[in-house]
Amino acid sequence: MSYFKIFKTNDKIYQFKDALGSLSTLVIGSEKALVLDTCYGIGDLEKEIRKVTNLPLIVVNSHGHMDHSCGNYQFEQVYIHSNDVDLAKKHNSLEWRKRNIESAKKANVLPIDFDEDEYLKKREGKLILIDDVDKFSLGDLTLEILPAFGHTRGSIALFCKELKLMIVSDAICQYVWIFLEDSTTVKEYVETVKNILEVDFDDFIVGHVPGLLPKEKM
Repeated sequence: MSYFKIFKTNDKIYQFKDALGSLSTLVIGSEKALVLDTCYGIGDLEKEIRKVTNLPLIVVNSHGHMDHSCGNYQFEQVYIHSNDVDLAKKHNSLEWRKRNIESAKKANVLPIDFDEDEYLKKREGKLILIDDVDKFSLGDLTLEILPAFGHTRGSIALFCKELKLMIVSDAICQYVWIFLEDSTTVKEYVETVKNILEVDFDDFIVGHVPGLLPKEKM
């Protein structure tokens, strides 16, 4: 039994749901593919992605929390906003990795062949700052990077004009956490939502529930 469940939206969009409930979203272009978020790093996400595409990968963290960045070590490099670098390092520490393993054990989802010692040695991977990048080109698709500060100070969203799609992960979802020490103020978060709603998109994707949501839900 696979640690991940794969959800296919269409030929361009796939999602991989970690057994602990976090989602990684794959956008497939004609020349490259983009992976947003790497989940907990307990299952082999890269192996699952390669079942779908062999294109070169651009890997991005929507923010630095452990359920979105602990799989970074499985990839050559990962883009992240500078505001969340320290957060990613904290959530990829030995202490937080131990927490992830305990959560998987309690949920009875830890893979039989999982190597705990190797997992505990991993950290946040090679992080590349996204600050000076405004978009990623996948060939026939372009993903524009938008600030989505609120849930964390470095949360980002990705907008695909060609698909009229907004990918927001945890930044705008059914149960946004903005009470954390790494969150912004409510006032700043409201501005984030207002700015994203001004963009012309039809559907959006969140970080823990698979599938497309219509813009009016936002």
